[in-house]
Amino acid sequence: MRKSSLVIAVTAAALTVSVWALFNRPDPEPPWPDHIQGFSFSPFRAHEDAVAHVLPSEAEIDSDLKLLAGKSDAVRTYTVEGTLGEIPRLARPYHINVMLGGWVDADQAKTALEIDRLIQVARHNPNVSRVIVGNEVALRGDVSTEQLIAYIDQVKAAVKQPVSTAEPWYTWIRNPELVKHVDFITVHMLPYWEGIDVNQAVDYIQRRMG
Repeated sequence: MRKSSLVIAVTAAALTVSVWALFNRPDPEPPWPDHIQGFSFSPFRAHEDAVAHVLPSEAEIDSDLKLLAGKSDAVRTYTVEGTLGEIPRLARPYHINVMLGGWVDADQAKTALEIDRLIQVARHNPNVSRVIVGNEVALRGDVSTEQLIAYIDQVKAAVKQPVSTAEPWYTWIRNPELVKHVDFITVHMLPYWEGIDVNQAVDYIQRRMG
C-alpha cells in the first residue's frame, strides 16, 4: 500500500471513530440519593439461577439485606420458594419492610404450594406490608384471568395485608376485571423495553400514569 493510501485510510478511520463517539456519548449518571424508598430484591449470585431453582443461602440473603440497612425502607420479592420465603424474617432486624411476591404460572400443583406458603409467610411476618400474587401472569398468559382472580381472592381472604398482582400498564387496561379484585394496582413501567428514548422516559411514565 502506498503511503498516500495509508494516510487516507487512517484519516477515514479516525473520522469514522470521531463521528461515532460524538453521537454515542454516554448520558451522565445523576448522583445517587442517600436513601431509596425500595428495591426489587433478587439476591442471586453468579453461580445461582432462579429458573434452575439454584437458590441463594440464608447467609447470602442476609448479607445483601445488610447492605440495604439504613439505605432503603423496603424490598419487593417475586417468590417464596425455598430460602426466598425467609426474606421477611431476615429483613426484620434491618427494619426493612417487604412487598411479598408469590410466583404463579401454568404449573397448578406448584402454584398451589406457592400460594399456601405465600399466605403463611405473610401471616407470620409483621414487616410484610403488601402481598403480590403473581408477576406478569396475564401478560404471559400462563393462566386465565379467571384463575388469576381466584388466586388473588384466595390470598385476600387469608391475609390482613393489601393484595394485588403486578402487570405492565397496558395489561391492566386490557384486563379491567382484575381491578375489581385488588386492593391497589402494581404497574410495571418499562420505557426502555418499549423503545422510548431515555430523555423521554419520565414524561412517558407520567402520561401513562395519568
